[in-house]
Amino acid sequence: MKISDAGLAMIKGFEGFRAHAYQDIVGVWTIGYGETIMPDGRPVRAGDVLPEHVALERLRARCDEHFGLPVRAAGRGVLSQHQYDACVSLAYNIGTAGFATSTVAKRLRTGDTLGAGAAFLLWNKAGGRVVQVLVRRRAAERRCFDTGVYPA
Repeated sequence: MKISDAGLAMIKGFEGFRAHAYQDIVGVWTIGYGETIMPDGRPVRAGDVLPEHVALERLRARCDEHFGLPVRAAGRGVLSQHQYDACVSLAYNIGTAGFATSTVAKRLRTGDTLGAGAAFLLWNKAGGRVVQVLVRRRAAERRCFDTGVYPA
């Protein structure tokens, strides 16, 4: 399974695009659609620039090749496209290790998709505090997971 165009649009909408490196809410250097690693494999640093077409190609490839791995492992081939897309969005935001050990993944591995959907809401903190943008993102991801309705 691969990220759909609607799933990619969802992640793009949450992340936003920035061609120039910036520090995120917890001070991590970030570029493009929320990437912390440059295409050459080194960490993003001040002064880096990334064209949007390169960022978009990288986003799709990383969703399919990297962030989809723990989702496919947890979903065991039974996720619908919208459930897969919502999980990849979560994994993109919290990292593959975070997703693999999350309550979402644990519940998927036991076949509890209802519980997995509810568990999205647990991932609403950055730097140890609740962040409203993450509260909104998790609610939208859960809605997509549960109903197949993607954020506008």
